[in-house]
Amino acid sequence: MPCYVNASVSKSQQKWPVMVFSHGLKGIPEVYMTLAMDFASRGFIVVLPLHTDGSSAMSYDNFNIDDHVARNEQVTIRADNVSFALDQLSKDEIPLFKNRMNFEEISVVGHSFGGATAVKVAKDDPRIKACIGLDPWLFPLDKQDKEKKVETPILFAGSHQWQWQENIDRMTEVLSSVPKGKGQIVLVKEMDHQNFCDVPFLASPFLLRKARIIGTMDRYLGLGIMRSLVLPFVVQTFPKEGLKDIYEKQIETAKDFLQLYEHYIAVNKTNIDGEIKVVAFGKH
Repeated sequence: MPCYVNASVSKSQQKWPVMVFSHGLKGIPEVYMTLAMDFASRGFIVVLPLHTDGSSAMSYDNFNIDDHVARNEQVTIRADNVSFALDQLSKDEIPLFKNRMNFEEISVVGHSFGGATAVKVAKDDPRIKACIGLDPWLFPLDKQDKEKKVETPILFAGSHQWQWQENIDRMTEVLSSVPKGKGQIVLVKEMDHQNFCDVPFLASPFLLRKARIIGTMDRYLGLGIMRSLVLPFVVQTFPKEGLKDIYEKQIETAKDFLQLYEHYIAVNKTNIDGEIKVVAFGKH
């Protein structure tokens, strides 16, 4: 995706909302550049911390993936990483962004393990106004993490092919802790777990599909669906008087886009719709 290095911040409004993006297990921030740049181009200052819990590709510790105690310790460290990043940003010492970051409009987004991280941060840090888990893996969360009551709206947007009932049950448990109408689960057909990062753009989609690394959905369509789900969900948490035409137009476009491709949506439930049962899955 084309971009400018050290480009000046748009002056169409004084301050811009902040979005923190948490990478997945064995991941690094650099493999989420497509989504990050897309959101930055639409009016967000996007921050991608490298987690220090031993789950990144740069410092991976080979824990048993089913070791809940270790994974819960890791997700706590990851959440602390995000809060620390916000603490540092709030000092407003980065010349390029000085007086340009709106700390009243902070969202946290995470993929896979990053989805659990986003929930943990939203539960523990009152600065978070919206939480989004992209194909989240919620095993690392403990009972208290899932049940702690918060006002923060939470969206889980996942792949119908990768998700499984136990993890769906964890999502519904988390959403039971937020006010009715503020929690949502969306599962998308023809997407797999690696469709939520840069992998579809790093190699031949044909070969990646043959290897069952990504789903059959067109990579640009997948990006459009993710954007169209996340953007309105985050912007709805902004104060109405703070909304500019740029966001209102983008929300309208996103809704039109989702309506056009609604046949790809396998599950779309809010936390007032009761129990969610997914009866068909692809590979895990």
